[in-house]
Amino acid sequence: MRALAQFVAASRTQAVAVTTAFVAAAALLPPLVWFAGAAVALVTLLQGWREGLGVAVMGAGVAGLLAWLPMGGPLPLLVLGLSAALPVWLLAAMLAASGSLATALQAAALLALAVLTGLVWMLPDAQATWGEILRRFLHDFYVQRDLPMEQFDALVDRLATLMNGMVAASLMFSSAVGLLLGRWWQSLVVHPGGFGEEFRGLRFDRQTAVIAGLLLAGALALPGAWLDGAALVAVTLFLFAGLALVHGLVRQRGMAGGWLVGTYALMVLALPQMTLLLASFGWLDSFVDFRRQLGGDQGPGEGD
Repeated sequence: MRALAQFVAASRTQAVAVTTAFVAAAALLPPLVWFAGAAVALVTLLQGWREGLGVAVMGAGVAGLLAWLPMGGPLPLLVLGLSAALPVWLLAAMLAASGSLATALQAAALLALAVLTGLVWMLPDAQATWGEILRRFLHDFYVQRDLPMEQFDALVDRLATLMNGMVAASLMFSSAVGLLLGRWWQSLVVHPGGFGEEFRGLRFDRQTAVIAGLLLAGALALPGAWLDGAALVAVTLFLFAGLALVHGLVRQRGMAGGWLVGTYALMVLALPQMTLLLASFGWLDSFVDFRRQLGGDQGPGEGD
């Protein structure tokens, strides 16, 4: 990864080339779009927001032009590239200005809430709109496996009510991962080991935790697409705090790296349950500060 980070940092042409390549590859394997965002974040952190914006726009534009013939036009990859690169660019610019990873991730949550609000406004009957899309997308899967259609209808109805929030939370998650990868690449280039120390100390302040708690309580007590979506965004935000807590405790207590491997393996095998568990501990950490309570030498996290 260090070689790739150094390649991206060497020149604008190389940064655009890497961004373009990962945007194009993401059409086949979507998680690769995180690396396109990481390239934009790295350039922004090292060379400033103007240079980062140029790489984001040019990378997405070139990817769109390359896809003109095979995809019938530049729009699909252009939209994919811009939706992946521009949010990460904005977060990286905020991180560069504030020097706070917590602040940048909080900005990611606010951006996701803005997207959620826009979706709720643009799709007044979101359940019907998303329901139609999901039925077209999932119908053949159920038919080919001869699964009960009653189960299919119930699943579609449930997913349709959550889709606005899932889109917003997915945008936040993808942007945050791209930012974190870019910050890691920056540390590989200029300060090896710096990212690990920064991430292990990540905590959110109590005010953020209180707001997140109110959103979750509101979603449980009151029906509403916006509140349900906002709760998903809050859980996604504190998922990163939970992961940082696990990394911090493993390092602080001198535990084997297998604990981290096990954590990520369980996320793959039981994503919803692990997401809620990690987010819950990340939320509690804003009030308790587990790393300090368990007697480590680390100073206060960013949330203090």
